[in-house]
Amino acid sequence: MTKTNTLPKLTWRWLVANNGETKIPYIDKVAFTQYEDELTQLPEHFTTTFEKLEYGVSKEALEINEKYRNWTNNILVDEDESLDRRYDIKLEGSQYELIDLQNIYLKENAKLTLIYDYESSDNVEFFKNTLFKIKAEKNSHLKLVLIQKLSHEGINLLSIVSDIAENAEVELIEVDLGAKETYTNYKANLLESGAKSTISGAYFVDGERKHDANYHINHIGDHTKSDMLINGALKDKARKRFVGTLDFKTGSHGSEGSEEEFLTLIDEEVKSIALPLLLAAEHDIVGNHAASAGRIDQDMLIYLMSRGLNEKEAKGIVVEAKMVPTIDLIPDEKLKEDIKHFIHEGITK
Repeated sequence: MTKTNTLPKLTWRWLVANNGETKIPYIDKVAFTQYEDELTQLPEHFTTTFEKLEYGVSKEALEINEKYRNWTNNILVDEDESLDRRYDIKLEGSQYELIDLQNIYLKENAKLTLIYDYESSDNVEFFKNTLFKIKAEKNSHLKLVLIQKLSHEGINLLSIVSDIAENAEVELIEVDLGAKETYTNYKANLLESGAKSTISGAYFVDGERKHDANYHINHIGDHTKSDMLINGALKDKARKRFVGTLDFKTGSHGSEGSEEEFLTLIDEEVKSIALPLLLAAEHDIVGNHAASAGRIDQDMLIYLMSRGLNEKEAKGIVVEAKMVPTIDLIPDEKLKEDIKHFIHEGITK
């Protein structure tokens, strides 16, 4: 078994919360042909930036990504340039393995919106191991939208690391709805004054599936800011582990960070672990963290059912409403509707 998403500060072992675990499947080394490698030359300092950093779901996941990679995609946005790109990826047939590296470099004042929509046919035993390396220079802005609607028979590993310069922002919008097991690890380094990280996430997990997410925000420069809002729902015997860390380093005076996770427990046999962490080596900072989990309000259910809905439909409406703040940030109307339909189908089946 491979340990995943280890806590930055370990807690008591009997809590069984210090890390997740998964079994990496045998890698068949299949080719990925939906998109060709894009090997645009990136500055040397882009590569060296990440050499000494610690990041990723696990060391083994990164080693597999390096050894068996079947897609490399370099994206460079020049100064004052604005760019939109979308990748629709379907894992099925001979295309059931995706082991990819996404290098993203934004120069000063650059703007980039990226959408990745992952899906697959039912019962496809896929393996996905994705690594994003992001460098956002002064006054740049990245909106990264990740939509995961893969089958319930595969493993999804997602590692993201970002270096964010003065007054730049990296905005992550993540909707996670599929996969038998999902492991997400996001590390943002707010390097300079005014750097900003925004995370808006939504997830739905049913059956006996597992969702494990670790978000770590390093406030390094002064007057940096981070916002993290995650809304999720668990059904049947699903399991979830959430770790959110606001790490205020020495020199990060005047910085503000907020992390919140709100979880709806649809059934009694679900299991949830939530670990919001606040680490501070600086005095003049503001850090807010919260995590809550609760059942659907019965009065709300009764009201909706009095309007002609059955119980499953009423629960679906309540859960969908909680995820709307994230879904509404997606800059594609059809994709929004597809996501809402996917969630509704999962809750009401």
